[in-house]
Amino acid sequence: MITATYSPEDNKIRLYASERLDAETYARVKAAGFIWAPKQELFVAPKWSTRREDLAIELAGEIEPEEMTLAERAQAKAERLDTLASKKARAASAFQQAAQDISERFYMGQPILVGHHSERKARKDKERMDSAQRKAIESHDAAGYWLYKAEGVERHANYKNDPRTRARRIETLLSELRDIQRGLNQNYRALKLWEGASTDELCIHISGMHGFAPYGMWGDIQDGKITPQEARTRCIASAKAGIESPRAARWIAHTLNRLSYERELLGPVARYAGAITPAL
Repeated sequence: MITATYSPEDNKIRLYASERLDAETYARVKAAGFIWAPKQELFVAPKWSTRREDLAIELAGEIEPEEMTLAERAQAKAERLDTLASKKARAASAFQQAAQDISERFYMGQPILVGHHSERKARKDKERMDSAQRKAIESHDAAGYWLYKAEGVERHANYKNDPRTRARRIETLLSELRDIQRGLNQNYRALKLWEGASTDELCIHISGMHGFAPYGMWGDIQDGKITPQEARTRCIASAKAGIESPRAARWIAHTLNRLSYERELLGPVARYAGAITPAL
């Protein structure tokens, strides 16, 4: 059984499978951009898309809200990293103690007696002592690294929930909406232009205009591969398809929903009522 969830906090779709996926399903999931997260035991997509949503609905039947929040997920990851750091710290202490125990035979600077029957054992003890000290240093460094990673996870979660970061996300979403709108506007302009092209000469002229016809269409008309009226029919159909695209409508609806979510969490923004100065 596969369940799918979506989190508006990070705009990600997650797939939870009760058992190992078969080869065909796994290939489809990977091709759609889902990545296996072994610690969480789930597949996660970097961000929402219509293709990933369609696949998730096909596999799971529906997409449910993600129950775990970004803060809870960050806390769980930080706890895992803290546990790993503690393990490395204990290992560093154990190796250091082992090195100290072995070093007792060299107490008071006892040298290795070359040619003496104790030389072989003394050199072996020194190798073990050096190895334990090296492993103690490596484990200590690893403990510091995992502690740093745990702090980074918490900082990232706090950063994602910072009001200024949220405001920048809203700006990005508005920019994405404008990009979609520009595409729709261009399709409307192209449709109006091509519908008004009543002569072959106008069709040939428009086919050479950037953004109003596919690349190479003007050359195909000149070479006789298609007629001007065939080019007109194709471009009108293409413009209508762009205007009526279900995919574009889904992107708009999804972006508007995300905007609503982010603005709700951002809360009201007070209007500045003070005097505007050059510094401001």
